Amino acid sequence: MLKKSTLLRLQRAIDELSRCFCTWRIKVNPENSAVIQFKYSKHRSRQIVDLDTPHLRMSNANIPWQFNYQYLGVMLDKNLHFKDHIECVRKIAIFYRARLRAMPSRKSKLSRHNERYMQNVLMDGVDVRVPGLRSRHHESTG
Repeated sequence: MLKKSTLLRLQRAIDELSRCFCTWRIKVNPENSAVIQFKYSKHRSRQIVDLDTPHLRMSNANIPWQFNYQYLGVMLDKNLHFKDHIECVRKIAIFYRARLRAMPSRKSKLSRHNERYMQNVLMDGVDVRVPGLRSRHHESTG
């Protein structure tokens, strides 16, 4: 449970940050912000915070309390277990590994340059025309 003095300090810090953002003309969206109370325990609690905990406010809008939040690509959860993050990264790795299996084998007739191009297309999912891409036909005639 958060103490009232801790919540007041947090609110003062948020207010000070808001003033700095206004001074530097930085726009912050409170709907994209979140508050997490980190607790290290082996058991997952069902409540985000205690029922009597007041909301923190930024720019006259409530900042929602959440169980987990994605920050810089890392899924942070309330208990710092990182299970959600590991599962997400695992699914992405399996997805890209399956795409790499579609790559041609060692006995492929593609040039190294074209194999590298195909690998980039499979990994990024975007077919970008590279100026240096040549086919075998252009190599033999040019």
